[in-house]
Amino acid sequence: MAEKKAYTFPTNKKAVVARAENSSTDLRFEIEKLGKLVTFGRECLENSLFKETLGYKKEQLTKDQAASIQALATSMEKLVNVKMKYDKHLKDEADKLTPDEEIDALVEFFAAMEVPERRALIRRLADRHNDMIAGTSFQVIKMNVGTQD
Repeated sequence: MAEKKAYTFPTNKKAVVARAENSSTDLRFEIEKLGKLVTFGRECLENSLFKETLGYKKEQLTKDQAASIQALATSMEKLVNVKMKYDKHLKDEADKLTPDEEIDALVEFFAAMEVPERRALIRRLADRHNDMIAGTSFQVIKMNVGTQD
């Protein structure tokens, strides 16, 4: 049987992929932070509109509050548009990957998980593999990845 070689990136391609991954990660965190700010703004506005003052509820909306609601709605709309464009960008980039690059990306994704999540995933993958080969001549994967979830 011929030995299967591990795929290695050419040096310049490695650098390009690393830069793309780093910039995508940074952008993802920025989108998440913006989402938290929009949520915080909504919560602040909601609290100011619905809090009771001296036992009386507010029954009118000031011009400033109406403007804040409009600004918040615009921010949410822009956030959703940015998120959709970002997701499309990631999908387009993923479509360009070779099968070996996809496997490398999956390995790195799994490696970035917390230990309990990674352990559960490894167990799940082994169980799925073993279910798929039932009744064939392939060997069952036997391993001990611990009993804690």
